[in-house]
Formats: sequence, structure tokens, C-alpha cells
Amino acid sequence: MRKLVNRFLSSRLLAFASRPASRSARPWQPAAASCALFFVTSILPGYASAGSNESDWILYGNPEFVSVYAHTGKGNFRGTLLTGPRLANPSQVVDLGPEVEEPNRSRELIAAFLIGGTFGALTPSLDLPSRPRMFVDVNVAVPATTEVQLARTGNPGQLAFPDGGGTSGVQIGERALIGRGNAISAQHQGPQVHAGLGVSLEVPLDDVQLIRFKPAAVYSRTIIDVAAITVRGVRLNTDAGQNQSLADDFRQIRLSDSRREVYHAVGPSLEVEYVPGIEWGPFSLSVYARGHASYILTDPVTRMQQCNVEGGQPLECANWKYTQDRWAYRGSLGFHINWTPRPLW
Repeated sequence: MRKLVNRFLSSRLLAFASRPASRSARPWQPAAASCALFFVTSILPGYASAGSNESDWILYGNPEFVSVYAHTGKGNFRGTLLTGPRLANPSQVVDLGPEVEEPNRSRELIAAFLIGGTFGALTPSLDLPSRPRMFVDVNVAVPATTEVQLARTGNPGQLAFPDGGGTSGVQIGERALIGRGNAISAQHQGPQVHAGLGVSLEVPLDDVQLIRFKPAAVYSRTIIDVAAITVRGVRLNTDAGQNQSLADDFRQIRLSDSRREVYHAVGPSLEVEYVPGIEWGPFSLSVYARGHASYILTDPVTRMQQCNVEGGQPLECANWKYTQDRWAYRGSLGFHINWTPRPLW
């Protein structure tokens, strides 16, 4: 059918280009007809049959909207003993221990949706079963996520009395203060970079449809922000009722720190790509699913310490530790826009 269309267009354009010019004809019309004839006879046939074959390079790319990156992380907190002023007989009103804050630990899932794109290239295939091709691709993505809190105690923030505190006859203890506590937070940052090198193996379904299995070795570079905060109010006296005030009855301890960690990792991945034979000129579409596991090569442990130097008690310290799991996992679904480069003549 394509050949018939091309022959018809060629004959009509050839007749138009070769006929004698009339007085009413414009001077650019023969030149335009010659250019159109060149396009139909030389360029269009090549693009009309631009499906990939064994000798073709295939370049591909796609936006990525359905992708998840996840791993677990552990948070651990421990504070030193209080060394500064405190109520002489703590058992009277104090309900927190003698440390800067209560020790705590937890393990949490830390995950992020990824928004980015993938660019890659497939080499011409070898004349072997499964038509093996080498391929390389690079994915760059930005995480869309919120922070995950670990080893959390209370709700650390700005210290304040609870509602009604300081105006009633109730004595406010250390544990009752709003804003006391401890937390370690972890949050993915961008850009993430994943670069893979692998082999593509094809399984034909019919003359135009096929499935590609693409195992690869992948290098990953990821970034995570780790932050920690500890807030404590230390009771100084036994005031009660309306005589209580945060400034006079409590000594405030507020310690915080943060780090940005960059992790380098390697690991295997497997992509399964379905090529349905949908083509438009040199372009075609395919859908894929990919799974990827990576092992962190850099130190996964982040240690932070801050001491109450501003409060005049340099031995009152908070010690935080964040440990990222060595293994992280990425999964994605999407479609590739494939381009098979073709000469124009």
C-alpha cells in the first residue's frame, strides 16, 4: 500500500514539475514541486519503513512519573547525665529521668516517589539467538517526599505550658511541658542519578511485537538529609499554681544538629520491555517495568553530638546516630519513546 501511495504521489508531482509553465504560473511552483518530489521518492520511503532491525541503533528516552525508591533506616538516641542546676529533691515534682532526654531507638521505612527522566541507547544486535544488544542508560530523578522521624520521644519544638498550666493549682512537671522530646529525621534529596550498563535479549511474539529482557549493572548516587533535635525543660523549684512560669521555674536545654549524606551504591537491575509495534516514522513506543536493588558502598552510619555549651553545661550532651540499611530498592513503570536514526538519502 505504501508503495502504491508513493508511486501515485511521485507520478503526479513529476507531471506537475515537468509541464510547461503558463503565464499564470508563479515562478516558485516548479521548484516547490521538485522539492516535494525529492521528499516522496527519497526520504518518505525510508521513514515509512523505519521499524528497527538488527543493524539499527535505537535511542530512547522517557519522562518518569511512576517510580519509587525505598529502604529502611535506624535511629538511636542517648543523652548524658544532667550536670546543671536542678530541683534539690527531684522526687517531689520531677517525672523525667536524670539524663538530658530519655533514650530511644526505632527502625522506619524511608521511601520517596521519584520524578525524572531516563535516556539510553541500544547497540545493533548480534546475529545470535535472542538478538543480544548492549545498552546503556542514565536516569536522573528528584524525590518527592516528606521527612521520616526516627527514635522520636514527645514532640520537640518550642517549650510551653499545657493549656491552663500556670493559672491553675496544678503543678507542672517536666514531662507535661509542650515541645519537649527528641527526634531524628531523614529525608531524601535530589538529584538522584542511576546509570546502567547491560544486555538486551529479545523474544519475538510475532512479526512486529517482541519482549526485551534487559539485565544490567547499575551505579547509583543518592542524597539524604539527616537532622536531629532534643528539647528538655529541667525543673528548678517547687512552685505551683499561678506562681509558675517557664522562665523562672525551668532551665531549658535545646540541642540540634544536621548532616547531608551522599551515598554511592552498585547493584543489579532487570527491565522487561514490551514492544507492541506501534510506529510513526522513525519513532516507536514501548512499555516497561523495572526493578533495581543497590548496595551502599559508603559508610551508612551518621553520628552527631551537641552539648549544652550555651547553657554553661558543656557536659550535658545529646548523641544521635542514624544508620541507613545497606540495601535500597527502586521500582518503576512507564513507556519509552524509541528513535531509530535513519539517513535522509
